[in-house]
Amino acid sequence: MSFTPFISVIIPTYHDWERLSYCIEALDKQTYLKESFEVIIVNNDPKDQVPRDYYLPLNMTITAEGTSGSYAARNKGISLAKGEIFAFTDSDCIPDTNWLCNAVQFFEKYPEYDRIGGKVALFFSGSQYTLAEAYEIVYAFRQDENVKKGRSVTANMITKKKGFRCYRSF
Repeated sequence: MSFTPFISVIIPTYHDWERLSYCIEALDKQTYLKESFEVIIVNNDPKDQVPRDYYLPLNMTITAEGTSGSYAARNKGISLAKGEIFAFTDSDCIPDTNWLCNAVQFFEKYPEYDRIGGKVALFFSGSQYTLAEAYEIVYAFRQDENVKKGRSVTANMITKKKGFRCYRSF
């Protein structure tokens, strides 16, 4: 890898501290240089305090956003981001250890692209699916179709800052 851009990973969370800990652990194991990325976790319920003794590596911060919704939380993270690249995932996701390295290598090889949408593999705790899980298996996270249409779900989306447009609703 000949260039090492600074990356801001943005994660909205809402009452999901346990699953978020798995996401944090996966991000802490990234093969990308720790000093070359930050993780901004946005707690979307300021009344839900971070659990006592919660593990948080040095390159990760937790902030709060009182406006409801993951979009408001992501926008708060974007406003704090220092990266040339924004990587989005969710608190219930476990990114591959090479997630950030692979993205940078892709952007280096294909500089004409500004955004990547990656596969989202679902995992469930039980052997029987709930109705919501069955729905997600069939309809959710069709990244291959999304990417062909020039979009991506934010469970696994990475974009160059220069190619990112912010929209504000009133």
